Amino acid sequence: MTETPLTLRLPDGRTLAWYEYGDAAGLPCVYATGTPASGLAGKTYDKGAAEAGARWISVDKPGYGHSDLAPGRTLLQWTDDVRVLVDHLGLDRFAVAGESGGGPYALALAHALPERITTAIVIAGLGPGDDPRAQDGMKRANKLIWVLAKRAPWAVRLAIGAMARTFTDEEKAQRYLAKQIANAPAADRAAYEDPEFAALGLAATRDAFRTGTAAAVAEMGLLTRALGFRLEDISTHVDLFHGEQDANVPVAVARRVAAALPNCDPRFYPELGHMLAFARRREVLDCVRAAV
Repeated sequence: MTETPLTLRLPDGRTLAWYEYGDAAGLPCVYATGTPASGLAGKTYDKGAAEAGARWISVDKPGYGHSDLAPGRTLLQWTDDVRVLVDHLGLDRFAVAGESGGGPYALALAHALPERITTAIVIAGLGPGDDPRAQDGMKRANKLIWVLAKRAPWAVRLAIGAMARTFTDEEKAQRYLAKQIANAPAADRAAYEDPEFAALGLAATRDAFRTGTAAAVAEMGLLTRALGFRLEDISTHVDLFHGEQDANVPVAVARRVAAALPNCDPRFYPELGHMLAFARRREVLDCVRAAV
């Protein structure tokens, strides 16, 4: 387990940072965090990954945490960064997992590196951002950010700036957490009420804004556009997990993604919401070993 990030220099001179959790000698899985969150969010899987024999490689996406911003980046450009990372680590074959806003990143890797990916695990993940139905059923706050990112980028900068100020002020961050607990569906409340999980979530979000808000603004724009590849062209096996009470990423999105993928094992949970991995973490991690 790494408490400080590991880093390498990419061919274009940018720094890529990541953390390692779980079993250092275990089966490797590259993890793309939600939005906005740095690779510190991977620590929520640390104990479970150690028990499951998984080496959980949690990456700082461009501009988050200690990774440098990549202006004009795309999902497929990110797969080039990960290719450099896994080559640096000497990994010929590995799993990839993406959660929430990280879901499209996992799918991008499944598309770009099919010969090296054992399975792509999508956890409460977003689908194609250009689907006009993508925001149907989202909770109001998420829908607002989504619409702003597509139609008024200047306004989304203001909204994300306000979010960053909330998380960098401890008192405001705790008030935000209390509000999340109060408004969370029963399916997600246990996760928000868990002190360790909540503290890690706050730390990872705060760390995402370490160098400012440009990365979060850019990522929102990225996630509301087309993926840059067709789901139908992904030959890699995909394990998909989604809670049917998810108000952040509606289950209809996941059902459409699962239907479009040629090789997908979807798991839908009627009683769970967006934080389903809190309750089903071992099932998620077992997919890493099952895919070998």
